[in-house]
Amino acid sequence: SIKNIYAKECYRRLKQFKSTGYWRVSIERFREILDVPESYRTCHVNDKVLKPIQKELSLYFGNLNIVKVKSEDAGNPITHLEFFFDKEK
Repeated sequence: SIKNIYAKECYRRLKQFKSTGYWRVSIERFREILDVPESYRTCHVNDKVLKPIQKELSLYFGNLNIVKVKSEDAGNPITHLEFFFDKEK
């Protein structure tokens, strides 16, 4: 019942971390895993990838929270994404 292609792949990845309820991934690796086009700027990734993931997967992963970890470098680019959700028992 998951419609968004990025949400489907992210679901598979989050299921691998169901016992910890936490997944940290570099933004480069995240783009590679989900096959996000290189042409997508950060704002596109937020609108077309992260928001649909948050919306669709909140039904499957309780308290799903996506945190963007930013660098101290000029422009504060996002370096990692952290996914927090309720552990499965």
